[in-house]
Amino acid sequence: MLETSKSTENLISFIPSLTKHIESFLPYVIDKENYESVKLEGATFFENKKKEDYGNFLLAVNEFSKGQVEKALDRIDFVVKQFPKFKAGHHLRVVILAKLSTHKEYHDAYRKALLDTLKTYPEDHDMRALLANHQIDKEGEKGKALQNFQEIIHHRSHNYDAWLDLAFSYLINRELQMAEKCLLTSLKINPTNLRAILMSGIFLCEYNKYEEAIKLLEQAEITFGKDKSLMRNLALLNLQVGNREKGWEFYSKIKHEDRVSLDRNPHTEAIKQLEIDDLKSLKKLVTKKKNHVLVYFEQGIGDYIMFSRYLNMLSDQGFKVTAFGQKDVVEMFNNSNQFKKIKFESTLYPDDFKKFNYKTFIQDLPFLLMDKDIPEPTKFDKKVIIKKKKVLVENLKKKFKKNTKKIGVSWKGNKRHIYDKLRRIDIEQFSEIFRKNKDIQFFVIDRDISPHERKVLSKFSNVTNCEDIINSWEDTLAICFLMDEMVCVDTSLGHIAGTLGIPTSLLIARNNDWRWGVSKEKTEWYKSVTLYRQKAFLEWSPVLKRVINYLKN
Repeated sequence: MLETSKSTENLISFIPSLTKHIESFLPYVIDKENYESVKLEGATFFENKKKEDYGNFLLAVNEFSKGQVEKALDRIDFVVKQFPKFKAGHHLRVVILAKLSTHKEYHDAYRKALLDTLKTYPEDHDMRALLANHQIDKEGEKGKALQNFQEIIHHRSHNYDAWLDLAFSYLINRELQMAEKCLLTSLKINPTNLRAILMSGIFLCEYNKYEEAIKLLEQAEITFGKDKSLMRNLALLNLQVGNREKGWEFYSKIKHEDRVSLDRNPHTEAIKQLEIDDLKSLKKLVTKKKNHVLVYFEQGIGDYIMFSRYLNMLSDQGFKVTAFGQKDVVEMFNNSNQFKKIKFESTLYPDDFKKFNYKTFIQDLPFLLMDKDIPEPTKFDKKVIIKKKKVLVENLKKKFKKNTKKIGVSWKGNKRHIYDKLRRIDIEQFSEIFRKNKDIQFFVIDRDISPHERKVLSKFSNVTNCEDIINSWEDTLAICFLMDEMVCVDTSLGHIAGTLGIPTSLLIARNNDWRWGVSKEKTEWYKSVTLYRQKAFLEWSPVLKRVINYLKN
C-alpha cells in the first residue's frame, strides 16, 4: 500500500543553481557534439577553477532539463569515464538513468551507476538508499535491500525517513516486530510526516483496524491535500471495506502522470482525460463522432485480466475503444471472442495518437461506469486456445492418470512484487498439500522455480512441474483449461482461474489485497473462487490445513 521508491529530487537540487553558468557558457560553445572541444572550452571559460569537465557537465544538465535524456546520458558517461571521482557527475548520471529506468532495458545500467558511485563514495547514503529501493522494486532482492537500510541507519539514526525505510524493509521481509519498533522510532523524531502516517495505516490494517486506518488517512488529507500515495491508500482501503463508490472516486483523483510511465509519453499530453460528463454528453448525441478512447492497461497481469471485463461496457456507451498494453497479454486477449468491437494494441507510433479524442486507464472504468453492476469476467475461447496449443495439450495429457483429479497449483508470485514475501508460502510448508493428498495429481503452473523448490517437488510422484512448457500467457491458459481445480496464493494465476470459471482455492494473507475484502469467503469478482484467509501474521499452517481437509472431502 505504501509507495517506497525514493525520489532523486534531492540529488538534482543543484540544477536550478547552475542556470546562470549554463546561460553564460552556452554562447561560447562552438561545436556541442565535440565533447573534447567542449571540455577545453569549459576549462578556458571557467579559468581552470573547476578540476573536472565542467563544460560537458553543464551541457548534460541543460540537455536533461530540456528532455534530451539519452543525449544527456551519452555526454555524462563521457565525463564520468574521464573523471571517476566527479561526485556531481555521478549524481547526474544516476538521475538521468532513474528517469530512463521506467524502461526495462535501463535497469542494469541504473544499478551499475549506483554501484559505481558507491564504489567511489561508499559514504554516499542517498545512493545506498536508491540502490536498496531498486533492489526491492526491480530485482526482488528484499534481503539485500534490508542490509543496505541497516547500514544507512548506523549513520542516520536521527533521520526519521531513514527509520521509515528500515521499517518498511523489515515489514516486507516478514519481520513485523522490528518494523513496528522502527516506525515508532520515526514517529518519535517526527510525528507528523506523511510517510509515517501512511505506514501507520498499514499496521492498523495488520491488526484488522481498517476503519481506524481510513480515519487516520482522511485526517491526513486535511493537512497534506491530494498527495498521490494518500489518494491511492484511501482508495484501496475504501474498496477493501466495501465502500466501492468512494474507493473508485479516490482512485480517479490520482493524477494520470502519477499512474504509469506510459502516460508520460508526450504524445498523450494533448489527449483529453475521459470524465463522467463525457459519457453523459455522448449519450445525448445522435451521431457518435469524436468518440475514440485510448485505454491504458496498468498494474500487473491480474489487473489486466480482472478489469478487461469493463471494456465492452465502455464500448456500449458509444465509444470506439483501443486498449493498449504489453504484447504477450494483448495476444492473450485476442483469444477472447467477446471483444469484437475492441482493438488491442501493444505498439503505437506518434501519428497513431492523433486519432484519439480521450484517454483513460483500465482501473478508472469502474468509477466511470459506477452506476452499472460489476460485469461477468472476460471469457476466453477454450476451443481456440486448445487448438492453438495442440502439441502442448497432447503432451501434457499423456501424463494424466485415469479417474484422478487434476489440480493446478502455485505457492508464490513474482519475487519483484513488493509484498511477495508476505503472500508467498515456503515450498516445504505448501508441499503438505501434496503429501496429504496422494490420490490427486498436482500440476505446478508457474515459472522461475528455484533449484531448491525443484528438489522438494521431485520427492512427490503426484506432482508435475509445468515450468518448462510455459512460454506465454496462452500456454498458461491452455494448461488451466485442463485442470479440474486450482489452489494458489494471490497471484495472476488466481485471476486466470477465476476468469475461466475453474473452482479455485485462493490462499491470502491477513492484510490482503483490496479486492478480496476483509472477511468473506467469496468474492464478487469471481464466483468460482473461495478465499482461505490467514488469521494471524504469516501463519499459513491453519490455512493449509483447511485446504487439505477440503481436498480430502
